[in-house]
Amino acid sequence: MNFDFFCPKSIIPSIRNGAKTSKKSLVGYKIAYNLFFFDLQKYALNKKSRWRCSMDREKLAIYYVRLRDKTLSLSLMPVVTAVMSKGVIVNKIIYGEPKSKLNGSELYIDKAAKKPVFIYVHGGGWVQGTHIIRNPYCSRIADLGFYVLNINYELAPDAKHPVQVRNIFSAISYVFERKDEYNLDTDNIFLGGDSAGGHLAALAVSVTVNKRLYDEFCIKFDHKDDFKVKGFVSVCGIFDFLSCRYADFHNLELYARSYSGYDVREIDDVETLFERQDIKDMCPASLVNPDFPPCVLLTGEKDPLKPATDLFYEVLKKNNVKTRLYVGKGKYSVHAYPLFDGNTNGKRAMREVYAFFHEVLGDGYGLLNPKAAPVDSDLIQRGVTSDIESDIVYDMGGDAENGETDENSEDKKEKRGFEIIVGGRTYIVAEETKLLVEDLINSRS
Repeated sequence: MNFDFFCPKSIIPSIRNGAKTSKKSLVGYKIAYNLFFFDLQKYALNKKSRWRCSMDREKLAIYYVRLRDKTLSLSLMPVVTAVMSKGVIVNKIIYGEPKSKLNGSELYIDKAAKKPVFIYVHGGGWVQGTHIIRNPYCSRIADLGFYVLNINYELAPDAKHPVQVRNIFSAISYVFERKDEYNLDTDNIFLGGDSAGGHLAALAVSVTVNKRLYDEFCIKFDHKDDFKVKGFVSVCGIFDFLSCRYADFHNLELYARSYSGYDVREIDDVETLFERQDIKDMCPASLVNPDFPPCVLLTGEKDPLKPATDLFYEVLKKNNVKTRLYVGKGKYSVHAYPLFDGNTNGKRAMREVYAFFHEVLGDGYGLLNPKAAPVDSDLIQRGVTSDIESDIVYDMGGDAENGETDENSEDKKEKRGFEIIVGGRTYIVAEETKLLVEDLINSRS
């Protein structure tokens, strides 16, 4: 059977490498996946379309996305079950109110042994997604000896910022409540997430190193005076809303607006981003300081959100935060590829996370499952496995590679704008954005 016909290419290797699934499930996946190309969103968002519905066009588009996502998730359940790590216990949990939204899974292998904690936040553009599809990835972490809390949260636009951040702290409180029952090491709590979940997890970390945000976000948390996050794991995360504006990512502007309440085109203005504290406080890249915990950032050369990771990495370096970066290569290095470890890139990304945990927790921790974590000594010593260019190169029009510019061509200037080269990738922005990125990097030096 030609699996390429049925599935996005990022998960084909996982299916080929042992995941058993039925033809019926694959057909259902194909039907749901092809709805993406029909894309009712475009019809709903097109103001010229003959729309006879009282519901807001943007909300309808987002509800359609959720329906599509749920259909995909249900059709992928046989694959999810097949690729789970063996021996990992998975329980459904409810960590807050409302119960229908603040739920998820807890994963572990030994209830009695003392365990570090990893809280994972799923992606989905803040408006969709489910924890279930992330269970296989989280099971790899649980197999190391972690207690993993894989959570859902309240979705936009029904719940806007900072509700989702408050949800994450409710999950952290849930961990403290179960500390004795599950023998959890609350001094070693890690946060992580993919895509928009990476943004939310990074924002929760930012709260712990900018304590004024507890009050700004109305977060009720009993341990805020002494709580520290041990480390942060990003899977193709997003850390600033400028990336939402310029990334070649389907409807990302709409999703960011639904979550934040702001039109990201407003945030393209330098003064707006740096003088309006409410917008700054939604961007982890603007909140990093030297107290930020160690991080591992995973991205891919074909990930449209790679510039966001590159920029965040630069800000972390400027603040002397201990950080690892892994950039996947090749045709499978798409957005969120590390969630599927059936291909070489996914395996290497997972090994990088293993090495990160080993480095942060230290050799003396003694809890990591050695069979589950094939950690190489050279990975630990090397620290950053795939570096990016530290310089940001600006070019007006012309050919960036050959150094050709055409400053006298007003038409070209208006059409192309400024080309920013970050981490070896070029993307076109307005002059205000050029100044913004420059200011954001230089202000941290």
